[in-house]
Amino acid sequence: MGHGRAGAILLSACVGLSGCAGGAGKAEDRRVLVRPGMTSEEIRKAIGGPQRTHRVDAVPGVEDQTVEVWSYLYKSPPGAGEVALEVVAAALIVVVLAAGLRGGGGGGGTSEPTWRFIVGFGADGRVRGVSSLEKVR
Repeated sequence: MGHGRAGAILLSACVGLSGCAGGAGKAEDRRVLVRPGMTSEEIRKAIGGPQRTHRVDAVPGVEDQTVEVWSYLYKSPPGAGEVALEVVAAALIVVVLAAGLRGGGGGGGTSEPTWRFIVGFGADGRVRGVSSLEKVR
């Protein structure tokens, strides 16, 4: 029971830490600061400049359309939370192997995915809309 309890404790710690490390939280914290009607200068002051910008061709005869989009990408560099997660995961593997449990399973890295949201601007230079947060890799 000692190994099972230790494994459960380490697994709980691992799950808890994984929620703290990552670019999704940082991206969402920034995304919610962007509101329709804000200017590009207000956006830069609130969350900084975009990683990418794209002009969108206007459609003749259509009013109030998006003419420029800004893309924001977030990926957390390895930090204390990610390092701690790796240490806990390694300890969990040791405990499981010491308990004599064997099984298949591929490793895999701990690399963080990249998260993106997009801000659309109208011809008046103000935000028309903000996309949802999406995982791009």
